[in-house]
Amino acid sequence: VAPTADANLGRLAFAPYDGSAAPGEIAAVHVVRTPDGGHLLSWPANGRAPAVIHRVVRGDQHAPYNPDSAAVVTVTGDSRALDEIPFPHAVRHYQVWRHEGRDLDEATMSQPVLVAHGAAVAPPSEVVVAADTGLVTATWEVRPGTERVCVYRVPVRSEEHTSELQSH
Repeated sequence: VAPTADANLGRLAFAPYDGSAAPGEIAAVHVVRTPDGGHLLSWPANGRAPAVIHRVVRGDQHAPYNPDSAAVVTVTGDSRALDEIPFPHAVRHYQVWRHEGRDLDEATMSQPVLVAHGAAVAPPSEVVVAADTGLVTATWEVRPGTERVCVYRVPVRSEEHTSELQSH
């Protein structure tokens, strides 16, 4: 089940970021590529106040400096989000900023705390693999910012060798 943005939370106005909130422990954003090319993001749920809001943001090429200078993926009370926007560059950085308060008004006026971050790398596209007279060739397209693509050859094991390994 894909998460959706909390419709009412997406319309909230937040206090401008001033960097005054003390940073806490920063967890990892777990990023999973979906079959349709989007990215499912999840992070540990760790809010303590009655009202907890997560601003999930992204930065292409570079990690954002704060939530106000980044593109918003979603605003949610959940601990997961879906990013369906295609990558314009090779790397996308994700951050989760938490606002807490006794109610939604107090939470939106609180300074956000960075609670999770992570990154995803865009895979090559338009991959074409061809065999011709014993040679295998591959071509592909990459997004701007790609420095290299590593290709590994994994030999196919024979049935006899595979059976031997499984019996030991």
